Amino acid sequence: MLVAYALTSGGTGVSGKTIGFTLNGGPAGSATTNASGVATLSNVSLGTTLNAATYPAGVGASFAGDPNFLPSSGTAQLTVSQTSSLTKVTCPSTSFAYSGAAQTPCTVSVTGAGGLDMTPTPTYSNNTNAGTATASYTYAGDGNYIGSSDSNTFTITKANTATAVTSSVNPSNAGSS
Repeated sequence: MLVAYALTSGGTGVSGKTIGFTLNGGPAGSATTNASGVATLSNVSLGTTLNAATYPAGVGASFAGDPNFLPSSGTAQLTVSQTSSLTKVTCPSTSFAYSGAAQTPCTVSVTGAGGLDMTPTPTYSNNTNAGTATASYTYAGDGNYIGSSDSNTFTITKANTATAVTSSVNPSNAGSS
């Protein structure tokens, strides 16, 4: 985020003065006015304390004054929008042999700027019988994050079988009982 403040006297920019900036009342840093009287503070982080909302006086700037100039300050509205989330479903590339039990080998991560970091449980479909199974997850979002979803697949292979053939040691003759 970028914030700027113009310091003027009689319509002329005042250079070389330190301007203190705040975000929602908390300190955000300081910058020095340029030849036009503009102080710019770049790469200001909203941190994790500001939720998506409109803050009527969310950005503040102030000049403390000096022997030649009186102090001055001002505020401006700050609107924090929802940010995106990223849902990622990860499944192993190896296959699983049919066992009759539901297979649940996948993981989910939901992340987003500002600290969103979840590891929920995926929802599965077709994960018991041989074939292609699917794991999916949908993050609905909240006041700060836009929802997202993802899915992935894994394979359940047919189980091996064994066939045993046996015969009697004493064969019988045709027609005998």
